[in-house]
Amino acid sequence: MFRPFYAWFIKRDSVSGARTHHIHMVTDSAEFASHWDALLFRDHLIQHLGVASEYERLKRRLAETHPNDRMAYTSGKSGFVSHVTTAAKRLRSV
Repeated sequence: MFRPFYAWFIKRDSVSGARTHHIHMVTDSAEFASHWDALLFRDHLIQHLGVASEYERLKRRLAETHPNDRMAYTSGKSGFVSHVTTAAKRLRSV
C-alpha cells in the first residue's frame, strides 16, 4: 500500500530558540483530507477574528494546565477544532 509523503520543518531563532517558521508538506492524496480541513480551519480563523481570539484563549489555558503534556494539550483543542471546522464547511457549502 502506498503511504503518502508527509514532512514538517521547524526553523528556530538562533539566539532565543523560539520557533520562527513551521512548515508542513504533504502529498496530494485523499488519505490526507485532514490537512485540507486544517487549512479550512486556518482560513476560518483568519476571516473570523472573534473565533481566533477564542482559540487563543483556549490554547493559553491548555498550555498553562498542561505545560509538559503535549498530548493532553492537543487533545484539549480537538473538540474546538472539530466544531469550528464543521461550521466552516457549512459556511463554505452555502
